[in-house]
Amino acid sequence: MSMRQTWFAILITAAVSPVFGQEAPAQPAKEQPQAAAPAEKPAVAPEKGVVVRSEKQGDDVKVLRPKDVPAAMGQLKSKADIKAEVTILPTHGRAVTFKGVIRNGKLIERFMGRRFAVQHTLKDPRCGVRLWWIGGTRGWMFFAYDHIQTLALTGTLTKKERAEILRRLRAKQHDNAEQQKARREAELEANLEKMAPAELERYMLKTYPAVKGWDQKKLNLLRHRQIIENKPLTRDEGVFVKYFGVLIRARLAELKRTTKKEVIEIDHGESSQPQSQPPAGPSVPRDLPGSGD
Repeated sequence: MSMRQTWFAILITAAVSPVFGQEAPAQPAKEQPQAAAPAEKPAVAPEKGVVVRSEKQGDDVKVLRPKDVPAAMGQLKSKADIKAEVTILPTHGRAVTFKGVIRNGKLIERFMGRRFAVQHTLKDPRCGVRLWWIGGTRGWMFFAYDHIQTLALTGTLTKKERAEILRRLRAKQHDNAEQQKARREAELEANLEKMAPAELERYMLKTYPAVKGWDQKKLNLLRHRQIIENKPLTRDEGVFVKYFGVLIRARLAELKRTTKKEVIEIDHGESSQPQSQPPAGPSVPRDLPGSGD
């Protein structure tokens, strides 16, 4: 080979070598995304019963399949109230989730008619879980594990949270009682307005007897409280004030009927006495001898 050919070969080698230098590290760079792909699997891990972090509350959330529940019972405090979410899959339709509290850590209970028995397995098809205070309502709902898709344990109920739940339940119960009372009073007022005069009088006589203090003095006190003191009256007091005139007419009619009845009884008693007969004189027997034959 001549000197000229040698220099020509050297120049070609120097021009091609940087391409190979860039390709060598390029192949591992393409494999990095493939190695990072398994990191996305924890997105489905909650379905297998692993512990994940709740984004809303910061508590540990354990999502269990029904088959994982017996093993999880031994890891919980026996008397702990657990915040939970039960997801059921109806026969037709999409999955539905209910949020509530599992009281005293009873993850598995067997329905026995009027009571429930704590179980540690799911062998009996009547086994399920009770979820309390769903949607701020009093009471519980029972879910059989045959219909449960997942059971998410979202943390332990604190004393403060329990007190707040009970406070809201009491407030809601009080509001419901007040609404029912107002509804009954409105219905009664409507019924009173529809009553016939005789029926209304009978109602007033029965509901507001004079012997229990429903009289003119009571009326004056209620009017003073309502007008002068500007204080509200109860439903019974309001009806008494509104229909006091009807009550007076009913009492007068009742008094007339009673007086008339007493007079009739007195007259009837006097007329039923036997009338006095004139005293009988001496009688002479006809069969005596010498009686005038």
